[in-house]
Amino acid sequence: MSDLPAKEMSERLTSYESEETTKELYDFGKMLVQECVERVHHIDSKATMLAGYSGTILALLVATSAIWKPTIDKWAMGIVFAAAFAALMAGMFAIWSFSPTRFDWFSDNEWVDKAYLNDPEQLRRYHVLTMHNVVSLHEAISKRKTARIKSSRFMLGISATLLFAALANAVLKGGV
Repeated sequence: MSDLPAKEMSERLTSYESEETTKELYDFGKMLVQECVERVHHIDSKATMLAGYSGTILALLVATSAIWKPTIDKWAMGIVFAAAFAALMAGMFAIWSFSPTRFDWFSDNEWVDKAYLNDPEQLRRYHVLTMHNVVSLHEAISKRKTARIKSSRFMLGISATLLFAALANAVLKGGV
C-alpha cells in the first residue's frame, strides 16, 4: 500500500497551504495506523488458530497411534509420518508468524519535535509524515507475517491430504 517514498511524501506535505487538507490527511493517517494495528492482530489470531490445528493433528496422531498403527501397512505408515512432519512444519510457520515482532512506532521526538512546537500546522504535517512511515513499516511486517501464514496453510493442507491418502489406503485394503 505505502508505495510513496518518505521524501516525496514530505515534499507533498509542504506543497499546499490549506490547513483543512492537513486535517483530512491527519484523520486519514490515524485511520490507516489503526487499521494496520488491527490487521497485525488479525494475522496473529489466524496464526494462533493454525498453530492450534497443527498441534491438534499431531496430538491426535500420537494419542490414537495404538489404534491406527496395526491397521496400516508400511507405505501408509510413511505417509502418516510425512503428514505429521507437514503438520509440524505448519505449526512452526504459524508460530513464527505470531512470534513477537519489533515494530517501529512513534518516538517521543516525533510526537513532540522541538522544531514544530510553535507551529501547530507544521506539527500536524510532521505527524502525518510519521504516520506514513509507521504505516509503511507495518505493511512490510504484515506482508512477512502473511507469507508465513500462507506457508503454514499450505503445509497443513499437505498434512490433511496425506492423512486422507493414508486413510483411503487403509479403507481400500480393509484395515479400517
